[in-house]
Amino acid sequence: MCAVEEAALDRGLTLLWLTTHDATDACAFYEAIGYVRLGVMPSYSLRPDGTPTPAAFYFKELRGSS
Repeated sequence: MCAVEEAALDRGLTLLWLTTHDATDACAFYEAIGYVRLGVMPSYSLRPDGTPTPAAFYFKELRGSS
């Protein structure tokens, strides 16, 4: 993720956002690396078995090196 964030900064981006299935290990991972949970949308995507599942939305403001 550091490489992704550095590449974003190199392109002049200062905000990243993402979605992941809610209530998964991914949520804890993104929170641990500084992403802020924006909210959850019910039935946003489908699991591989076709079951609708809520998605958690996250964002992170990037800051360049000073």
